Amino acid sequence: MTNPHEEECPNYMLPEFEEARLLFTVEGKTDEEAAALLSNLWDFNNNKAKLVWVREHAAEIEARQEEHERTEQEAGRQRLLREQEEEQAKQEERKKYKNKFAPIPNRPLPTTSLLLPSQHALNKLCKGEYVPLYFFTNKGIREAEDDGSGDEDLLTLVQTDRGPTFQTAASAKAKKHKVRDEQLSWEEFSQANYRMIAAMKQQEWPDERINMVRDFWVAFETHPWRHDPSEYRKRALLLYQGRVRRDWHKTLGTSAAFRLLPLREERLNELHQELLDNAYAAKIDAVPTVRALMRSCQTPKLTFSILLSTSSPSFVFNLRTLPYPHAHPDSVRGCRSTHAGFVWDAGTARRQPAPPLHTPIPPP
Repeated sequence: MTNPHEEECPNYMLPEFEEARLLFTVEGKTDEEAAALLSNLWDFNNNKAKLVWVREHAAEIEARQEEHERTEQEAGRQRLLREQEEEQAKQEERKKYKNKFAPIPNRPLPTTSLLLPSQHALNKLCKGEYVPLYFFTNKGIREAEDDGSGDEDLLTLVQTDRGPTFQTAASAKAKKHKVRDEQLSWEEFSQANYRMIAAMKQQEWPDERINMVRDFWVAFETHPWRHDPSEYRKRALLLYQGRVRRDWHKTLGTSAAFRLLPLREERLNELHQELLDNAYAAKIDAVPTVRALMRSCQTPKLTFSILLSTSSPSFVFNLRTLPYPHAHPDSVRGCRSTHAGFVWDAGTARRQPAPPLHTPIPPP
């Protein structure tokens, strides 16, 4: 059955419908009136046929309508999905290439030179990882400018404890120029800490963490030891800062995490004593007379006393040559003897005659 909705009413004035018109013209109707009656009759039959067709094809029509709606909905969903994917790709590109899409503020060129740390340091800071303060010192920034060849993403082959491995060029350069925080001077520490705070804000660190690190550094700048005459106490502050901040980063996200403040005075005292011990050991090892005797053909025996003063430490040595040819030349044992006794002042590097053992010697 053809679809009556697609049929059109014929023109009954055409010659092929002359016999149909005779049914009405024999009753005195004109051809026009007969054609009109035939058209009305066709419309009546066509409308009935449409109703029958609709009833018979209602399910099919509904299925087609639903299919059409589903097609439209799917097309709309696919269009929305494409738009979302395009927007996500744009966002990822903006995130990956921040400099390309960063807005340009309406301000002129600064009158002073720009001091920018290396991109490697900023990337680590963006991830919340530990970054040595050295990268934010004047020297570290100058090195970043000298190495700014734009090859940060290139891979380079380096030798590690586990064998050869690939690293980014920026990472390899950073390890080459790495200086620990405790090795910085106070001037370099002051240069770097405020710059790192500004960089942490730019990298959107949480305010609580930024404030903690800032207060941590302020505590060192305002600590009584900061302007103490003893260089060891001032150095102990930098040693404390370097070790504690490094440990703080290592423990973040673990059960061993801790707050940076307050400063632990007992820990500071331990580090101060560690620096003193290292300094005394280095000065003892640097005494030329002792080293010469230790290398001689005979075995020396050494007794020494460390005399502390507020200025510089003094060392009292009492040496005696003993017939122990098999003794280790680096062995140092206590031996009460005044033979060849002398005093070596490590502060002034002057040799003086020694008084009786353990007698205090005033600084020169």
